[in-house]
Amino acid sequence: MLMTSSVYMGSSIWAPGVQFGAEYFGVGQVTSTLGISLFVVGYGVGPLFLSPMTEIPAVGRTIPYIITLALFCILQVPTALVTNFAGFAILRFLAGFVGSPPLATGGASIQDVFMPQKVPYAMGLYGLAAGASPALAPIIAGFAVEAKGWRWAFWIMLWLSGFALALLIFTLPETSAGTILLRRAKRLRKLTGNQNLKSISEVSQGQMTGGEIVSMTLIRPFSMTFTEPIVLAIDLYIGLIYAVLYSYFESYPIVYAQGYGWSLGVSTLPFAALLVGAVISYFGYALWNRLYFEKKYQQNNHKVSPEDRLPMAMAAAFCFPISLFWFAWSANRTHWICPVLSAIAFGMGTTWTFMPFLTYLPHGEFQCRESRECRECRGKPGVRLTSSLPRLRRVRARFQRFLPIDDGSRYAFGRTRPVCQPRYRLGKQFARFLDRAVRPHPVHPLQEGCVVAIEESSCSPRRPGGGEEVRWCTVVDRLTSSTRITSTI
Repeated sequence: MLMTSSVYMGSSIWAPGVQFGAEYFGVGQVTSTLGISLFVVGYGVGPLFLSPMTEIPAVGRTIPYIITLALFCILQVPTALVTNFAGFAILRFLAGFVGSPPLATGGASIQDVFMPQKVPYAMGLYGLAAGASPALAPIIAGFAVEAKGWRWAFWIMLWLSGFALALLIFTLPETSAGTILLRRAKRLRKLTGNQNLKSISEVSQGQMTGGEIVSMTLIRPFSMTFTEPIVLAIDLYIGLIYAVLYSYFESYPIVYAQGYGWSLGVSTLPFAALLVGAVISYFGYALWNRLYFEKKYQQNNHKVSPEDRLPMAMAAAFCFPISLFWFAWSANRTHWICPVLSAIAFGMGTTWTFMPFLTYLPHGEFQCRESRECRECRGKPGVRLTSSLPRLRRVRARFQRFLPIDDGSRYAFGRTRPVCQPRYRLGKQFARFLDRAVRPHPVHPLQEGCVVAIEESSCSPRRPGGGEEVRWCTVVDRLTSSTRITSTI
């Protein structure tokens, strides 16, 4: 949660400095918004190249997390000192690129650690960090940017991410089962001298060709997007919701600074309503999990369908149009508290959408892996998770990078006109009609019983080594965290 927050804040930390940056670099305000969009592009592209490394047993998850977070911290320094917009844009993209692993595979790390019925609590905190951190960043940086200039947004970002790095270097454990087993197997070989002691991850990776590795890590996320309709639908829906969220970073300063006449620092305070909504939704989600999901999990002998995780997403589907209609028709027409309160509903919807879907996809894939004898999938706890979660991040980023620019250009009509004129509400009206069009989407998986399934062609059982019999090593048990290393013959 700490690492996710420290990176996620980087996406919106530029929001208070957009106008100052436009004046300093001599560009338009819409162009200056690229500081947000290019960061989002970076953490959409980054998982395609960095996340597969976390599935290499010799690397694991912790090393990529620490190295990329260190690079993220370093990049804040030249970003705060840059003197031209081209360099600034490149640095923002690179910061998003190297900061992407915890955002893309953090959910897989949580699935590695917690029992299935307890995953929603931990995943909820992860979703809370993902939904609330972008809203918190403008509040943290707003007053500093107003007093000291736009560069201070990145000095603050350096302090936040540097603190997370210093703490996590000493406290972040390895969670990948394949990496844990590999390291234990190495220790046992060293202690016993028996070189036949191997972990399942060593045996599996050793028998895979280079083409299979490329297919598993790079091609599969794309193929799943276009061969599994429910996966594509979830990706598009989450992408739209986060795109609307990021459009707030363009519209709030206009509504509250220009419309209500607030100072820059004060105009960022309404973002706290998104945080309040996210916190309320987490407690609601935890209560639902306690009273409904855990009870059903125990009654069904630890076997539940992935769709049992989705009811809260249906409630979230109604939060978005309500919030957007509320904001669009109350901003600069009523007392300022009315549009501020509308953000609470949006914050609740964002977290209630993110948490169920983030547990639904891995649950479906884990269920598939447990039900099939597949050399490629069986015994690799995170291989499918790092196909679904980075893909979800990539599609979300594609939406997020455009809507802040588009929303800003819609709001940009007639800057000297009163903000309450209908033309100024065009940005949020456009978003709300998109949202109404996809509102029924979370109901579809529950009605149809869709389960994320892997392709039959990738599940052909094989024996390594031309008939050579191998006793596979047991994966880290998800309930007891016990392990067993057996030898190969």
